[in-house]
Amino acid sequence: MNRNNFKNFVGLFAILTVVFSSIFWTYKYFFGRPSHLDSSSVKTIDSREDSTKRVDVFYFVDDSSALSTCVSVASVLKNVSKDRKINFHFIHLDDNKMSQENISKFESLKTSIRDFNINYISFDSSRISGFDNQHWHKSISVKLFVPSLFSNLQKVLWLDHDVILTKGIDELYDRDLTGKYIAAIDMSRYFNKYYGGHNCNSPYWINAGIGLYNLQELRKDNIEEKLINCAKTYNSKNLLKKEKGKMLGGIEEYALTNVIKKEKALLLPYRYGVMCFFDNFGTGHFKSEEKEIKNNVALHFCGPCKPWKGKSGILPYYYEFWDYYFKLTPYYKHID
Repeated sequence: MNRNNFKNFVGLFAILTVVFSSIFWTYKYFFGRPSHLDSSSVKTIDSREDSTKRVDVFYFVDDSSALSTCVSVASVLKNVSKDRKINFHFIHLDDNKMSQENISKFESLKTSIRDFNINYISFDSSRISGFDNQHWHKSISVKLFVPSLFSNLQKVLWLDHDVILTKGIDELYDRDLTGKYIAAIDMSRYFNKYYGGHNCNSPYWINAGIGLYNLQELRKDNIEEKLINCAKTYNSKNLLKKEKGKMLGGIEEYALTNVIKKEKALLLPYRYGVMCFFDNFGTGHFKSEEKEIKNNVALHFCGPCKPWKGKSGILPYYYEFWDYYFKLTPYYKHID
């Protein structure tokens, strides 16, 4: 092959390489494109990865609840499988950000217990300016905005700052929520037992202290807007003060219970949110629920008796759980 023929061959080879390369990548992009690059299926695949590799938990946090939230966070860190990535989402009102001192204390748990991520979210306080509810802080209404707050997630676990986990939550987090809006506990039978039924105006009553939200389903059916409208109705003059006075829970529980019908809620066993408040009356355990209580997965220190304020009014059985996780935090001090 002479020099001219060789040059022609190289030139033709280069042209053919460019042409076939263009055809190949054009085909790959339009016809052989992996499904995870299709914007219509990104969230579905993210959801599947979330279920097996990560846990997303969110709290409302400010300086006043930093200590109790830190104890709750410590309990999560100790009760999630080691191979799962943990993401905490801390929501605060735009005019009430947590101090750097408290932020540093949370960050210290990364080295003392295990690594995790924290996402700090500022919430526009004007969105809940009218959501006052008896003696409850208006910040509890933030729970109604969860679908839009976490538009990139398919599910998220909400924990009140006075909830601690005592066992692994993988079984709860991995629950099949197909066709359901939320996994939560129906507290109506317990309220009825102690309050004669007059504090619960529904055949069932969602306890919002702990809940697993199916964000995809909530967004699909535009439930957020319905929750917000229901909360506004609760606060309006159209809802008689007499009816408001019957409400045991907060405005978010009223909205969740009245918007989310029973068939759209995955009702969890009582052990997933044992309410220590009921035993503070001095009557002891529910005899019918003793097995559930002893096999607790989460404890909810709702009511006026808080373990960080002292042991008074709290059964030693419950306090010992809280004290164990309290000692894992930089806030720890002996409480009488």
